[in-house]
Amino acid sequence: MQLAHREDFRLGRALVRPSLRTVEGPLATLTAEPRVMQVLMALADVRGAVLSRADLLEVCWAGRIVGDDAVNRVIGELRRIARETGAGFVVETIPRIGFRLVGEIESVPVQPAVEASPGDVDVRPGLDRRTWLAGGLTVLAAASGSTWWMAEGSGNRSAARQIAEGRRILRELWPDQDERGVEVLREAVKIEPGNAKAWGLLAMAWRNVAEGAPPDRVSAAVTGCEEAARRALALDANEGNALAALATLRPYLGDWEAAEDRMRRVLEVAPDNPNVLLHLVTLLQSVGHARASWDLNERAIAKEPLSPPHQFRKALKYWIFGDIAEADLTIDRAMQLWPKYPAIWSARLYIFAFTGRTQAALTLLKDRSLRPAMFTSQLEERWQVALTALEAPTAGNLAQVRRALADEARPGFAVQAVMFLSALGDLDAAFAVAQGFLLRKGPLVGSIWPAQNQMISPDDRWRRTMNLFTPATMAMRADPRFAPLCEGIGLTRYWQARGAGPDAFLMPDQKLSSMPSPSSRGSPAVASPEMTENL
Repeated sequence: MQLAHREDFRLGRALVRPSLRTVEGPLATLTAEPRVMQVLMALADVRGAVLSRADLLEVCWAGRIVGDDAVNRVIGELRRIARETGAGFVVETIPRIGFRLVGEIESVPVQPAVEASPGDVDVRPGLDRRTWLAGGLTVLAAASGSTWWMAEGSGNRSAARQIAEGRRILRELWPDQDERGVEVLREAVKIEPGNAKAWGLLAMAWRNVAEGAPPDRVSAAVTGCEEAARRALALDANEGNALAALATLRPYLGDWEAAEDRMRRVLEVAPDNPNVLLHLVTLLQSVGHARASWDLNERAIAKEPLSPPHQFRKALKYWIFGDIAEADLTIDRAMQLWPKYPAIWSARLYIFAFTGRTQAALTLLKDRSLRPAMFTSQLEERWQVALTALEAPTAGNLAQVRRALADEARPGFAVQAVMFLSALGDLDAAFAVAQGFLLRKGPLVGSIWPAQNQMISPDDRWRRTMNLFTPATMAMRADPRFAPLCEGIGLTRYWQARGAGPDAFLMPDQKLSSMPSPSSRGSPAVASPEMTENL
């Protein structure tokens, strides 16, 4: 297989340059051995189909007889490259059959033939098996590649490339990629201004920028979202991405019922829209409906199995349901695919910290090779103090935690402070932080904007309340002050309107369950998705 004339293409989050033998991912750029790149190209050419060992030997080793170790070494090297570059693709082993490539491919240009290197094969007359197999792979690639752009709702190959890249960015939601999403989708609508899907995706990209932008740029992003959505809906009144962008553009602290109604109306039109599913999963967890949130997250995973947000949320839900073994398996698999994804790394840290494994959390904290880029030394110090107190809750350590976590009630810091202080039993401090952050009352009213360059999720920044319904805050939910807190942020009103309080297994007493709960028959503290109904 000659690599010199193969065109560049995107695979997962990486740019693959066959002629240079490089894989350029968000974490690193690595150069592959010629044989490794040939195997990657063979797998990419068939777009998810399975190739046997014999197939790979025919195409990439020109039919030479080599041992299984040679193939295994190359597959292992491909997996290492995917892991270290953060490329977002997987080489999957199909037991007793072969291998396949899992990852979105934007374009594999059609080649006239898959050729063996001149030095690797004798030229023989007739159509031998190797020539037939190479031609077969090319035909299969051509059959899928010749119309790949049609799946993007585009009649233009260049526009479809931009749409596919925009969809990838929206699916993965890396915090530093929001502006890039706007850039590529702007290019798509420039090429194809009559494409409603492209405009709808652009609206969603602008919406994500608005959620994470600094104060001086939010309004412009909101305007960009509204304008792109208007263009999309003028072309197609049921364009799901535009509807999802408008439905999720506003913060919903205190506006839970109306926000949920907006999202569910979108699902009536676009039942599998991944963008609105993502936000409805968050809202339902924020109001204590963990089981309903699980259901929708599983639905989102079925649609986008390689979306990092769906996977870290699944791990956290296992933790919430008390199934620590499954939480560990799920978050570790996600760490292998996206080792420096901030929310995945944070979820791994939370699960260690709040399941009695503070030493494991400290070990992860000290491993600089896995830290997300925006994890600052200030944040490290705060985590160090909090984990030390969880390990040894002495009066001195508790006082240090109170000073470190409660003094600066900014988004992210406040969310962590509430969880740690509650887990440590310092409920006065936990409620003081929660009231200052959520109700804007008391001595700890801080900014609702994060510190510059602070690593923070949009969920924390927009004051969503998932942390109030986790194992770490069980003690708060048992405290009489929890009911007034919920009333102040509109949760009580939401539960009354819906006729359903928080899931019963989340509540240590029934002070908030005068209205029926959707999980009133569930197991209280150790329920898992396998053990509970409606999951």
